[in-house]
Amino acid sequence: MSIEARLVSFLSSKEAGAIVLQGKWGTGKTHFWRHTIMAPVLAKPWKKRYSYVSLFGIESLAELKSALAIATDEFDQDARREKRKSAKILWLWWRLWAWLGDLLDFIPTFGEKLSAVFRRASFYLVRDRIICFDDIERRSEGMQLRDFLGLVSYLVDQRGCRVVVILNAGQLGDGQPAWDAYKEKVFDGEITFAPDLEQTISLGLHGSVDEPWHQTVSASLKELGVSNIRLVHRTARAVRLAMEATATTPLQDETVERIARVVPLLVYSAHGQGENAPPMDMITREGAYSFTFTLLGDDETRTPQEKAWQEALRTYGTSVDTTLDRALLSLVRAGYADREQLAQAIVEFEADRESRSLLEDYQKAWRTFHDTVAENGEEIVAAFERTWPQVSANARADETQSIARTMRLLGRQELATCFIDTWAAQQIDRPDALDMRTIQSYTQVDDPELLAAIERAREAAEPPLTLHDAFDRWLADTRGIDERAISTFAAASPAEIVELLDGVRDKRLVGALRRVMALDGNPGYPLWVSTVDNFASAFRQIASRSPLAAYRVKSWVGIEPASPERE
Repeated sequence: MSIEARLVSFLSSKEAGAIVLQGKWGTGKTHFWRHTIMAPVLAKPWKKRYSYVSLFGIESLAELKSALAIATDEFDQDARREKRKSAKILWLWWRLWAWLGDLLDFIPTFGEKLSAVFRRASFYLVRDRIICFDDIERRSEGMQLRDFLGLVSYLVDQRGCRVVVILNAGQLGDGQPAWDAYKEKVFDGEITFAPDLEQTISLGLHGSVDEPWHQTVSASLKELGVSNIRLVHRTARAVRLAMEATATTPLQDETVERIARVVPLLVYSAHGQGENAPPMDMITREGAYSFTFTLLGDDETRTPQEKAWQEALRTYGTSVDTTLDRALLSLVRAGYADREQLAQAIVEFEADRESRSLLEDYQKAWRTFHDTVAENGEEIVAAFERTWPQVSANARADETQSIARTMRLLGRQELATCFIDTWAAQQIDRPDALDMRTIQSYTQVDDPELLAAIERAREAAEPPLTLHDAFDRWLADTRGIDERAISTFAAASPAEIVELLDGVRDKRLVGALRRVMALDGNPGYPLWVSTVDNFASAFRQIASRSPLAAYRVKSWVGIEPASPERE
Protein backbone atom coordinates (compact mmCIF):
# COMPACT_ATOMS: atom_id res chain seq x y z
CA MET A 1 0.00 0.00 0.00
CA SER A 2 1.34 3.43 -0.92
CA ILE A 3 1.99 6.18 1.64
CA GLU A 4 -0.90 8.16 0.23
CA ALA A 5 -3.27 5.20 0.50
CA ARG A 6 -2.20 4.46 4.08
CA LEU A 7 -2.81 8.05 5.17
CA VAL A 8 -6.17 8.28 3.41
CA SER A 9 -7.21 5.00 5.04
CA PHE A 10 -6.20 6.34 8.45
CA LEU A 11 -8.15 9.57 7.96
CA SER A 12 -11.20 7.73 6.69
CA SER A 13 -11.35 5.45 9.71
CA LYS A 14 -13.91 6.18 12.42
CA GLU A 15 -11.53 4.91 15.08
CA ALA A 16 -9.31 7.32 16.97
CA GLY A 17 -5.57 6.89 16.66
CA ALA A 18 -2.20 8.55 16.08
CA ILE A 19 0.52 8.03 13.50
CA VAL A 20 3.85 9.66 12.64
CA LEU A 21 4.68 10.98 9.17
CA GLN A 22 8.46 11.21 9.24
CA GLY A 23 11.26 11.86 6.78
CA LYS A 24 14.40 13.87 6.18
CA TRP A 25 14.38 17.65 6.35
CA GLY A 26 13.39 19.30 3.10
CA THR A 27 11.72 16.30 1.45
CA GLY A 28 8.33 18.03 1.42
CA LYS A 29 6.42 16.19 4.12
CA THR A 30 4.26 19.17 5.07
CA HIS A 31 3.66 20.07 1.44
CA PHE A 32 2.70 16.46 0.67
CA TRP A 33 0.36 16.39 3.66
CA ARG A 34 -1.39 19.65 2.79
CA HIS A 35 -1.67 19.38 -0.97
CA THR A 36 -1.79 15.66 -1.70
CA ILE A 37 -3.52 14.26 1.37
CA MET A 38 -5.66 17.00 2.93
CA ALA A 39 -6.62 19.05 -0.14
CA PRO A 40 -9.05 16.37 -1.46
CA VAL A 41 -10.29 15.64 2.05
CA LEU A 42 -11.09 19.32 2.67
CA ALA A 43 -12.71 19.98 -0.68
CA LYS A 44 -15.90 20.43 1.35
CA PRO A 45 -14.51 21.59 4.71
CA TRP A 46 -17.87 21.67 6.45
CA LYS A 47 -17.97 17.89 6.17
CA LYS A 48 -14.68 17.51 8.10
CA ARG A 49 -13.30 18.76 11.38
CA TYR A 50 -9.60 19.57 11.13
CA SER A 51 -6.92 21.42 13.11
CA TYR A 52 -3.33 22.13 12.09
CA VAL A 53 -0.81 23.35 14.66
CA SER A 54 2.88 24.15 14.24
CA LEU A 55 4.98 23.76 17.39
CA PHE A 56 7.49 26.29 16.11
CA GLY A 57 8.26 28.54 19.10
CA ILE A 58 5.67 26.93 21.41
CA GLU A 59 6.89 27.41 24.99
CA SER A 60 4.63 25.16 27.08
CA LEU A 61 1.82 22.64 27.12
CA ALA A 62 -0.67 25.38 28.05
CA GLU A 63 0.43 27.46 25.07
CA LEU A 64 0.11 24.42 22.80
CA LYS A 65 -3.45 23.80 23.99
CA SER A 66 -4.33 27.44 23.30
CA ALA A 67 -2.79 27.21 19.82
CA LEU A 68 -4.83 24.06 19.15
CA ALA A 69 -8.02 25.77 20.33
CA ILE A 70 -7.38 28.78 18.07
CA ALA A 71 -6.62 26.55 15.07
CA THR A 72 -9.83 24.64 15.73
CA ASP A 73 -11.85 27.84 15.90
CA GLU A 74 -10.34 29.27 12.73
CA PHE A 75 -10.98 26.13 10.70
CA ASP A 76 -14.55 25.71 11.94
CA GLN A 77 -15.42 29.33 11.20
CA ASP A 78 -13.99 29.10 7.70
CA ALA A 79 -15.99 25.91 7.17
CA ARG A 80 -19.16 27.59 8.40
CA ARG A 81 -18.63 30.50 6.05
CA GLU A 82 -18.27 28.06 3.22
CA LYS A 83 -21.58 26.47 4.14
CA ARG A 84 -23.15 29.83 4.99
CA LYS A 85 -24.18 28.69 8.42
CA SER A 86 -24.86 31.29 11.04
CA ALA A 87 -24.15 29.58 14.39
CA LYS A 88 -24.16 33.04 16.02
CA ILE A 89 -23.92 31.88 19.61
CA LEU A 90 -20.76 29.82 19.02
CA TRP A 91 -19.33 32.61 16.85
CA LEU A 92 -19.85 35.15 19.64
CA TRP A 93 -18.22 32.77 22.12
CA TRP A 94 -15.08 32.43 20.04
CA ARG A 95 -14.84 36.16 19.36
CA LEU A 96 -15.21 36.80 23.08
CA TRP A 97 -12.48 34.26 23.80
CA ALA A 98 -10.16 35.76 21.19
CA TRP A 99 -10.03 39.28 22.63
CA LEU A 100 -11.06 38.74 26.23
CA GLY A 101 -8.58 35.93 26.76
CA ASP A 102 -5.75 38.25 25.68
CA LEU A 103 -7.11 41.13 27.76
CA LEU A 104 -7.29 39.06 30.92
CA ASP A 105 -3.61 38.22 30.66
CA PHE A 106 -2.88 41.80 31.62
CA ILE A 107 -5.10 41.74 34.73
CA PRO A 108 -3.19 40.33 37.74
CA THR A 109 -4.48 37.48 39.91
CA PHE A 110 -8.18 37.51 39.00
CA GLY A 111 -7.41 38.01 35.31
CA GLU A 112 -4.96 35.12 35.26
CA LYS A 113 -7.49 32.76 36.84
CA LEU A 114 -10.34 33.82 34.58
CA SER A 115 -8.06 33.62 31.52
CA ALA A 116 -7.20 30.05 32.46
CA VAL A 117 -10.93 29.26 32.65
CA PHE A 118 -11.42 30.61 29.14
CA ARG A 119 -8.54 28.52 27.80
CA ARG A 120 -9.85 25.34 29.40
CA ALA A 121 -13.32 26.01 28.04
CA SER A 122 -11.96 26.65 24.57
CA PHE A 123 -9.82 23.52 24.60
CA TYR A 124 -12.88 21.53 25.74
CA LEU A 125 -14.40 22.02 22.27
CA VAL A 126 -11.45 20.22 20.63
CA ARG A 127 -12.77 16.71 20.01
CA ASP A 128 -13.67 14.18 17.30
CA ARG A 129 -11.43 15.73 14.65
CA ILE A 130 -8.35 15.25 12.54
CA ILE A 131 -5.38 17.03 14.11
CA CYS A 132 -1.96 17.58 12.56
CA PHE A 133 1.01 18.63 14.68
CA ASP A 134 4.01 19.90 12.70
CA ASP A 135 7.51 21.28 13.40
CA ILE A 136 7.98 19.22 16.56
CA GLU A 137 11.75 19.63 16.40
CA ARG A 138 11.38 23.44 16.31
CA ARG A 139 9.55 23.76 19.62
CA SER A 140 11.06 25.92 22.38
CA GLU A 141 12.95 24.37 25.28
CA GLY A 142 10.02 24.82 27.67
CA MET A 143 7.82 22.46 25.62
CA GLN A 144 8.80 19.00 26.86
CA LEU A 145 8.30 16.10 24.47
CA ARG A 146 6.89 13.92 27.22
CA ASP A 147 4.12 16.49 27.80
CA PHE A 148 3.45 16.68 24.09
CA LEU A 149 3.15 12.93 23.80
CA GLY A 150 0.81 12.95 26.79
CA LEU A 151 -1.40 15.46 24.98
CA VAL A 152 -1.47 13.32 21.83
CA SER A 153 -2.47 10.30 23.93
CA TYR A 154 -5.21 12.33 25.64
CA LEU A 155 -6.63 13.58 22.34
CA VAL A 156 -6.82 10.04 21.03
CA ASP A 157 -8.11 8.26 24.14
CA GLN A 158 -10.38 10.94 25.62
CA ARG A 159 -11.37 13.14 22.69
CA GLY A 160 -11.71 10.60 19.88
CA CYS A 161 -9.25 12.39 17.57
CA ARG A 162 -7.10 11.07 14.75
CA VAL A 163 -3.70 12.68 15.17
CA VAL A 164 -0.88 12.93 12.60
CA VAL A 165 2.53 14.15 13.79
CA ILE A 166 4.92 15.38 11.07
CA LEU A 167 8.52 14.90 12.10
CA ASN A 168 12.00 15.47 10.70
CA ALA A 169 13.68 12.16 11.46
CA GLY A 170 16.62 12.36 13.85
CA GLN A 171 16.16 16.07 14.62
CA LEU A 172 14.67 15.94 18.12
CA GLY A 173 17.93 16.72 19.93
CA ASP A 174 17.67 16.30 23.70
CA GLY A 175 14.09 15.11 23.37
CA GLN A 176 15.03 12.00 21.39
CA PRO A 177 15.30 9.69 24.48
CA ALA A 178 11.79 10.66 25.65
CA TRP A 179 10.44 10.16 22.15
CA ASP A 180 12.03 6.72 21.84
CA ALA A 181 10.74 5.72 25.28
CA TYR A 182 7.08 6.66 24.79
CA LYS A 183 6.32 6.68 21.06
CA GLU A 184 5.21 3.04 20.87
CA LYS A 185 2.64 3.68 23.62
CA VAL A 186 1.22 6.68 21.80
CA PHE A 187 1.35 5.95 18.08
CA ASP A 188 -0.20 3.17 16.04
CA GLY A 189 2.60 3.32 13.50
CA GLU A 190 5.17 5.37 11.58
CA ILE A 191 5.13 6.23 7.91
CA THR A 192 8.37 7.30 6.27
CA PHE A 193 8.10 9.82 3.46
CA ALA A 194 11.11 9.41 1.17
CA PRO A 195 10.26 10.61 -2.34
CA ASP A 196 12.77 10.30 -5.14
CA LEU A 197 14.15 13.34 -6.94
CA GLU A 198 11.46 13.39 -9.62
CA GLN A 199 8.64 13.07 -7.08
CA THR A 200 10.03 15.93 -4.95
CA ILE A 201 10.31 18.27 -7.92
CA SER A 202 6.88 17.30 -9.22
CA LEU A 203 5.36 17.92 -5.78
CA GLY A 204 7.09 21.27 -5.42
CA LEU A 205 6.03 22.47 -8.88
CA HIS A 206 2.49 21.09 -8.80
CA GLY A 207 0.98 24.58 -8.93
CA SER A 208 2.77 25.58 -12.12
CA VAL A 209 2.09 22.72 -14.52
CA ASP A 210 0.30 25.05 -16.95
CA GLU A 211 3.06 27.66 -17.02
CA PRO A 212 5.23 27.91 -20.17
CA TRP A 213 8.37 27.61 -18.04
CA HIS A 214 7.30 24.56 -16.02
CA GLN A 215 8.91 21.86 -18.15
CA THR A 216 12.27 23.65 -18.41
CA VAL A 217 12.42 24.47 -14.69
CA SER A 218 11.55 20.87 -13.82
CA ALA A 219 14.26 19.51 -16.12
CA SER A 220 16.80 22.03 -14.79
CA LEU A 221 16.15 21.09 -11.16
CA LYS A 222 16.57 17.42 -12.06
CA GLU A 223 19.90 18.13 -13.78
CA LEU A 224 21.11 20.01 -10.70
CA GLY A 225 19.87 17.26 -8.39
CA VAL A 226 17.78 19.64 -6.26
CA SER A 227 16.02 17.29 -3.83
CA ASN A 228 14.97 19.85 -1.21
CA ILE A 229 11.40 20.96 -1.73
CA ARG A 230 12.08 24.35 -0.16
CA LEU A 231 14.57 25.06 -2.92
CA VAL A 232 12.01 23.91 -5.48
CA HIS A 233 9.48 26.33 -3.99
CA ARG A 234 12.00 29.18 -3.98
CA THR A 235 12.82 28.48 -7.61
CA ALA A 236 9.19 28.52 -8.69
CA ARG A 237 8.59 31.74 -6.75
CA ALA A 238 11.62 33.48 -8.31
CA VAL A 239 10.59 32.48 -11.82
CA ARG A 240 7.06 33.74 -11.17
CA LEU A 241 8.45 37.06 -9.92
CA ALA A 242 10.51 37.42 -13.09
CA MET A 243 7.52 36.60 -15.29
CA GLU A 244 5.15 38.89 -13.39
CA ALA A 245 7.64 41.76 -13.61
CA THR A 246 7.58 41.50 -17.41
CA ALA A 247 3.95 40.50 -17.86
CA THR A 248 3.15 43.54 -20.02
CA THR A 249 5.81 42.63 -22.61
CA PRO A 250 5.61 39.42 -24.66
CA LEU A 251 8.82 37.44 -24.24
CA GLN A 252 10.59 35.46 -26.90
CA ASP A 253 10.67 31.71 -26.29
CA GLU A 254 14.43 31.90 -25.96
CA THR A 255 14.09 34.47 -23.15
CA VAL A 256 11.63 32.32 -21.22
CA GLU A 257 13.96 29.37 -21.68
CA ARG A 258 16.92 31.40 -20.40
CA ILE A 259 15.07 32.51 -17.27
CA ALA A 260 13.93 28.95 -16.62
CA ARG A 261 17.53 27.69 -16.90
CA VAL A 262 19.37 30.42 -14.99
CA VAL A 263 17.01 30.93 -12.03
CA PRO A 264 17.20 27.29 -10.78
CA LEU A 265 21.00 27.52 -10.82
CA LEU A 266 21.02 30.84 -8.95
CA VAL A 267 18.50 29.73 -6.32
CA TYR A 268 20.33 26.45 -5.79
CA SER A 269 23.61 28.27 -5.25
CA ALA A 270 22.17 31.10 -3.10
CA HIS A 271 20.12 28.90 -0.77
CA GLY A 272 21.45 25.37 -1.17
CA GLN A 273 24.83 25.43 0.58
CA GLY A 274 23.56 22.75 2.94
CA GLU A 275 22.78 20.66 -0.15
CA ASN A 276 26.36 20.89 -1.48
CA ALA A 277 25.48 23.48 -4.10
CA PRO A 278 28.35 25.28 -5.86
CA PRO A 279 29.07 28.66 -4.25
CA MET A 280 27.80 31.81 -5.90
CA ASP A 281 31.28 33.26 -6.44
CA MET A 282 32.16 30.24 -8.58
CA ILE A 283 28.97 30.50 -10.62
CA THR A 284 29.43 34.21 -11.27
CA ARG A 285 33.19 33.86 -11.86
CA GLU A 286 32.99 31.00 -14.34
CA GLY A 287 31.89 32.26 -17.73
CA ALA A 288 30.35 30.53 -20.69
CA TYR A 289 33.84 29.65 -21.88
CA SER A 290 34.98 28.14 -18.59
CA PHE A 291 32.13 25.66 -18.50
CA THR A 292 33.45 24.09 -21.66
CA PHE A 293 36.83 22.95 -20.46
CA THR A 294 38.46 21.25 -17.49
CA LEU A 295 41.45 19.59 -19.07
CA LEU A 296 45.17 19.44 -19.69
CA GLY A 297 46.13 20.49 -16.18
CA ASP A 298 44.28 23.79 -16.37
CA ASP A 299 42.50 23.07 -13.07
CA GLU A 300 45.42 21.63 -11.09
CA THR A 301 45.10 24.35 -8.45
CA ARG A 302 41.48 23.46 -7.68
CA THR A 303 40.46 21.27 -4.75
CA PRO A 304 38.58 18.01 -5.42
CA GLN A 305 35.36 19.73 -4.31
CA GLU A 306 35.96 22.66 -6.66
CA LYS A 307 36.64 20.26 -9.52
CA ALA A 308 33.38 18.44 -8.77
CA TRP A 309 31.48 21.72 -8.76
CA GLN A 310 33.13 22.82 -11.98
CA GLU A 311 32.29 19.54 -13.66
CA ALA A 312 28.66 19.82 -12.49
CA LEU A 313 28.45 23.35 -13.90
CA ARG A 314 30.07 22.26 -17.15
CA THR A 315 27.56 19.43 -17.45
CA TYR A 316 24.68 21.79 -16.70
CA GLY A 317 26.00 23.97 -19.49
CA THR A 318 24.28 27.27 -18.60
CA SER A 319 26.50 30.07 -17.37
CA VAL A 320 25.73 33.36 -15.65
CA ASP A 321 27.29 35.91 -17.99
CA THR A 322 24.62 38.09 -19.61
CA THR A 323 22.95 41.27 -18.43
CA LEU A 324 19.73 39.30 -18.02
CA ASP A 325 21.51 36.76 -15.82
CA ARG A 326 22.81 39.53 -13.58
CA ALA A 327 19.31 41.01 -13.27
CA LEU A 328 18.00 37.58 -12.28
CA LEU A 329 20.80 37.29 -9.73
CA SER A 330 19.67 40.57 -8.18
CA LEU A 331 16.11 39.22 -8.03
CA VAL A 332 17.19 36.02 -6.28
CA ARG A 333 19.33 37.88 -3.75
CA ALA A 334 16.79 40.61 -3.00
CA GLY A 335 13.67 38.47 -3.09
CA TYR A 336 11.86 40.86 -5.41
CA ALA A 337 12.20 42.04 -9.01
CA ASP A 338 13.52 45.42 -10.09
CA ARG A 339 11.12 45.82 -13.00
CA GLU A 340 13.10 48.51 -14.79
CA GLN A 341 16.40 46.64 -14.52
CA LEU A 342 14.82 43.38 -15.64
CA ALA A 343 12.98 44.95 -18.56
CA GLN A 344 16.14 46.63 -19.84
CA ALA A 345 18.12 43.41 -19.41
CA ILE A 346 15.54 41.51 -21.47
CA VAL A 347 15.73 44.11 -24.25
CA GLU A 348 19.51 43.69 -24.39
CA PHE A 349 19.26 39.90 -24.22
CA GLU A 350 16.78 39.65 -27.07
CA ALA A 351 18.83 42.06 -29.19
CA ASP A 352 22.05 40.08 -28.68
CA ARG A 353 20.92 36.84 -30.26
CA GLU A 354 23.73 36.76 -32.87
CA SER A 355 26.52 36.91 -30.26
CA ARG A 356 24.90 34.14 -28.23
CA SER A 357 24.56 32.04 -31.34
CA LEU A 358 28.31 32.34 -31.99
CA LEU A 359 29.06 31.40 -28.40
CA GLU A 360 26.77 28.39 -28.60
CA ASP A 361 28.64 27.23 -31.70
CA TYR A 362 31.90 27.54 -29.79
CA GLN A 363 30.51 25.53 -26.89
CA LYS A 364 29.42 22.85 -29.34
CA ALA A 365 33.00 22.77 -30.61
CA TRP A 366 34.15 21.80 -27.13
CA ARG A 367 31.54 19.06 -27.13
CA THR A 368 33.54 17.39 -29.92
CA PHE A 369 36.35 17.07 -27.36
CA HIS A 370 34.41 16.19 -24.21
CA ASP A 371 31.67 13.87 -25.38
CA THR A 372 33.58 11.04 -27.03
CA VAL A 373 36.68 8.85 -26.77
CA ALA A 374 36.78 8.40 -30.53
CA GLU A 375 39.88 9.48 -32.45
CA ASN A 376 38.30 12.64 -33.85
CA GLY A 377 41.24 15.06 -33.80
CA GLU A 378 40.51 16.50 -37.22
CA GLU A 379 36.90 17.13 -36.23
CA ILE A 380 38.07 18.99 -33.12
CA VAL A 381 40.54 21.13 -35.08
CA ALA A 382 37.95 21.97 -37.72
CA ALA A 383 35.40 22.93 -35.07
CA PHE A 384 37.81 25.35 -33.37
CA GLU A 385 39.11 26.83 -36.61
CA ARG A 386 35.52 27.67 -37.44
CA THR A 387 34.35 28.99 -34.05
CA TRP A 388 37.31 30.37 -32.05
CA PRO A 389 37.92 33.49 -34.19
CA GLN A 390 34.29 34.50 -33.61
CA VAL A 391 34.57 34.54 -29.79
CA SER A 392 38.24 34.96 -28.94
CA ALA A 393 38.11 38.73 -28.44
CA ASN A 394 36.05 38.28 -25.27
CA ALA A 395 37.83 35.16 -24.02
CA ARG A 396 40.14 35.11 -20.99
CA ALA A 397 43.84 34.27 -20.97
CA ASP A 398 43.31 30.90 -19.27
CA GLU A 399 40.73 29.98 -21.92
CA THR A 400 43.25 30.84 -24.63
CA GLN A 401 45.86 28.72 -22.85
CA SER A 402 43.49 25.77 -22.77
CA ILE A 403 42.64 25.89 -26.45
CA ALA A 404 46.31 26.39 -27.42
CA ARG A 405 47.31 23.32 -25.41
CA THR A 406 44.55 21.35 -27.11
CA MET A 407 45.89 22.33 -30.53
CA ARG A 408 49.43 21.32 -29.54
CA LEU A 409 48.12 18.01 -28.25
CA LEU A 410 46.69 17.44 -31.70
CA GLY A 411 50.02 18.32 -33.35
CA ARG A 412 48.91 21.76 -34.54
CA GLN A 413 51.53 24.08 -33.04
CA GLU A 414 51.09 26.63 -35.82
CA LEU A 415 47.39 26.87 -35.02
CA ALA A 416 48.11 27.25 -31.29
CA THR A 417 50.46 30.15 -32.08
CA CYS A 418 47.90 31.72 -34.39
CA PHE A 419 45.18 31.49 -31.74
CA ILE A 420 47.48 33.02 -29.09
CA ASP A 421 48.68 35.87 -31.27
CA THR A 422 45.19 36.68 -32.47
CA TRP A 423 43.83 36.76 -28.93
CA ALA A 424 46.72 38.89 -27.60
CA ALA A 425 46.31 41.45 -30.40
CA GLN A 426 42.62 41.71 -29.62
CA GLN A 427 43.39 42.58 -25.97
CA ILE A 428 45.45 45.69 -26.73
CA ASP A 429 42.31 47.81 -26.43
CA ARG A 430 41.35 45.97 -23.22
CA PRO A 431 44.15 46.87 -20.77
CA ASP A 432 42.33 45.30 -17.82
CA ALA A 433 42.44 41.94 -19.60
CA LEU A 434 46.25 42.22 -19.73
CA ASP A 435 46.64 42.95 -16.02
CA MET A 436 48.42 40.02 -14.36
CA ARG A 437 45.95 40.04 -11.48
CA THR A 438 43.13 39.52 -13.96
CA ILE A 439 45.05 36.96 -15.94
CA GLN A 440 45.88 34.86 -12.87
CA SER A 441 42.54 35.27 -11.05
CA TYR A 442 41.04 32.07 -12.48
CA THR A 443 43.13 29.08 -13.54
CA GLN A 444 46.89 29.67 -13.42
CA VAL A 445 48.37 30.88 -16.70
CA ASP A 446 51.93 29.59 -17.11
CA ASP A 447 52.23 28.90 -20.84
CA PRO A 448 55.53 30.59 -21.93
CA GLU A 449 54.31 31.40 -25.41
CA LEU A 450 51.11 32.96 -24.11
CA LEU A 451 52.90 34.94 -21.38
CA ALA A 452 55.31 36.33 -23.97
CA ALA A 453 52.40 37.33 -26.21
CA ILE A 454 50.72 39.03 -23.25
CA GLU A 455 53.85 41.03 -22.52
CA ARG A 456 54.12 42.13 -26.17
CA ALA A 457 50.46 43.18 -26.15
CA ARG A 458 50.97 45.11 -22.92
CA GLU A 459 53.92 46.98 -24.41
CA ALA A 460 51.92 47.76 -27.53
CA ALA A 461 49.03 49.02 -25.42
CA GLU A 462 51.22 51.22 -23.23
CA PRO A 463 54.87 52.05 -24.01
CA PRO A 464 57.35 51.03 -21.27
CA LEU A 465 57.98 53.47 -18.42
CA THR A 466 61.38 54.85 -17.54
CA LEU A 467 62.80 53.30 -14.37
CA HIS A 468 62.33 56.55 -12.42
CA ASP A 469 58.71 56.91 -13.60
CA ALA A 470 58.03 53.29 -12.74
CA PHE A 471 59.36 53.70 -9.20
CA ASP A 472 57.41 56.91 -8.72
CA ARG A 473 54.24 55.05 -9.65
CA TRP A 474 55.22 52.24 -7.30
CA LEU A 475 55.69 54.68 -4.45
CA ALA A 476 52.30 56.28 -5.08
CA ASP A 477 50.30 53.05 -5.41
CA THR A 478 50.71 51.80 -1.83
CA ARG A 479 47.98 49.14 -2.02
CA GLY A 480 47.92 47.84 -5.60
CA ILE A 481 50.27 45.94 -7.92
CA ASP A 482 51.34 48.17 -10.84
CA GLU A 483 52.02 45.78 -13.71
CA ARG A 484 53.66 48.43 -15.90
CA ALA A 485 56.09 49.27 -13.11
CA ILE A 486 56.88 45.59 -12.58
CA SER A 487 57.60 45.14 -16.30
CA THR A 488 60.09 48.02 -16.10
CA PHE A 489 61.73 46.63 -12.92
CA ALA A 490 62.06 43.21 -14.55
CA ALA A 491 63.91 44.71 -17.51
CA ALA A 492 66.30 46.81 -15.38
CA SER A 493 69.76 45.67 -14.25
CA PRO A 494 70.71 45.56 -10.55
CA ALA A 495 73.20 48.38 -11.18
CA GLU A 496 70.43 50.57 -12.64
CA ILE A 497 68.26 49.85 -9.60
CA VAL A 498 71.13 50.79 -7.25
CA GLU A 499 71.55 54.08 -9.09
CA LEU A 500 67.81 54.68 -8.89
CA LEU A 501 67.57 54.00 -5.14
CA ASP A 502 70.57 56.23 -4.39
CA GLY A 503 68.55 59.15 -5.69
CA VAL A 504 65.35 58.45 -3.71
CA ARG A 505 64.52 60.20 -0.44
CA ASP A 506 60.89 59.54 0.44
CA LYS A 507 58.98 58.53 3.58
CA ARG A 508 57.29 55.79 1.52
CA LEU A 509 60.58 54.18 0.51
CA VAL A 510 60.73 51.32 3.04
CA GLY A 511 57.11 50.30 2.42
CA ALA A 512 57.65 50.35 -1.34
CA LEU A 513 60.77 48.17 -1.10
CA ARG A 514 59.01 45.66 1.12
CA ARG A 515 56.13 45.45 -1.35
CA VAL A 516 58.61 44.69 -4.11
CA MET A 517 60.07 41.77 -2.17
CA ALA A 518 56.57 40.54 -1.29
CA LEU A 519 56.20 39.64 -4.98
CA ASP A 520 58.42 36.63 -4.24
CA GLY A 521 56.84 33.18 -4.20
CA ASN A 522 54.84 33.52 -7.43
CA PRO A 523 56.62 31.31 -9.97
CA GLY A 524 53.66 31.61 -12.35
CA TYR A 525 54.42 35.33 -12.74
CA PRO A 526 57.86 35.45 -14.51
CA LEU A 527 58.07 39.26 -14.47
CA TRP A 528 57.48 39.26 -10.72
CA VAL A 529 60.25 36.72 -10.22
CA SER A 530 62.66 38.77 -12.34
CA THR A 531 61.76 41.93 -10.44
CA VAL A 532 62.48 40.32 -7.08
CA ASP A 533 65.78 38.87 -8.34
CA ASN A 534 66.91 42.26 -9.69
CA PHE A 535 66.07 44.13 -6.49
CA ALA A 536 67.63 41.41 -4.31
CA SER A 537 70.91 41.74 -6.23
CA ALA A 538 70.74 45.52 -5.92
CA PHE A 539 70.12 45.26 -2.16
CA ARG A 540 73.15 42.99 -1.71
CA GLN A 541 75.34 45.48 -3.56
CA ILE A 542 74.05 48.35 -1.42
CA ALA A 543 74.50 46.34 1.80
CA SER A 544 78.14 45.67 0.91
CA ARG A 545 79.05 49.38 0.91
CA SER A 546 79.08 50.01 4.67
CA PRO A 547 77.85 48.72 8.07
CA LEU A 548 75.13 51.40 7.97
CA ALA A 549 73.94 50.23 4.55
CA ALA A 550 74.07 46.58 5.66
CA TYR A 551 71.99 47.37 8.76
CA ARG A 552 69.39 49.26 6.73
CA VAL A 553 69.01 46.56 4.10
CA LYS A 554 68.93 43.77 6.69
CA SER A 555 66.26 45.47 8.83
CA TRP A 556 64.18 46.64 5.87
CA VAL A 557 64.06 43.59 3.59
CA GLY A 558 66.10 40.92 5.40
CA ILE A 559 68.94 40.66 2.84
CA GLU A 560 72.62 40.20 3.77
CA PRO A 561 75.56 41.86 1.96
CA ALA A 562 76.80 40.12 -1.16
CA SER A 563 79.77 37.78 -0.84
CA PRO A 564 82.55 38.09 -3.44
CA GLU A 565 81.59 34.73 -4.95
CA ARG A 566 77.92 35.60 -5.12
CA GLU A 567 78.07 38.86 -7.06
